[in-house]
Amino acid sequence: LVVNGHYGLENSIAVRRAAIACSANAVPVADYELLTDLGAAGDHAGLFDTALLLPDRPDLVDLGQVDLPGVIGADPRDATAELGVRALALATERRRLATG
Repeated sequence: LVVNGHYGLENSIAVRRAAIACSANAVPVADYELLTDLGAAGDHAGLFDTALLLPDRPDLVDLGQVDLPGVIGADPRDATAELGVRALALATERRRLATG
């Protein structure tokens, strides 16, 4: 199981090709796929990208500098560290369950 923050067919194909080259099995999963029940749908600098960064690197987040035309997904100004902690814990648990 390869949990990745980049989405799209090209990325999934690259992960599968790398697995084949290493004679390994791999299932590419976008990070948001582990969190759809929390409302995650994949974003770029949006709510979930921001929330996932806030718990560990709040110094990299300046919500006063948000450029909404560059955001894909829900408004990152609604992100909280609490949502990030919850999402990271849930994604970690689900990844653990998927890989045994």
